[in-house]
Amino acid sequence: MIWLPPRSTLSSSSAASDVYKRQELAHAFINYASDYDGAYDNSSYVGYTSANKKVMKDLYGKGGEFEGIDAYIPRTDNKNDEVFEYNEETKKEISNLWSKVKIAASNTN
Repeated sequence: MIWLPPRSTLSSSSAASDVYKRQELAHAFINYASDYDGAYDNSSYVGYTSANKKVMKDLYGKGGEFEGIDAYIPRTDNKNDEVFEYNEETKKEISNLWSKVKIAASNTN
């Protein structure tokens, strides 16, 4: 099932205001997740390696919550590991497929 926003949020009078509010919240979340405390809390709770190098060092280093747990640090020496890179052709294909999903969803009413 595809979630669609309530029709009231799609009206032209509220659309700009809603977009602005969502942008503010998105920026606040990005700022929180990027700063040390947010990155530390997230990485500690979830157990994924933080993109914040200081957090990664603090969690994996001496006395850190993940000290000695090699699974916390991404491995780079296994030939079977996947590496994800930007690919223009893949981007176009995914964009095309996503457009079809949105069109199908818009025709459900």
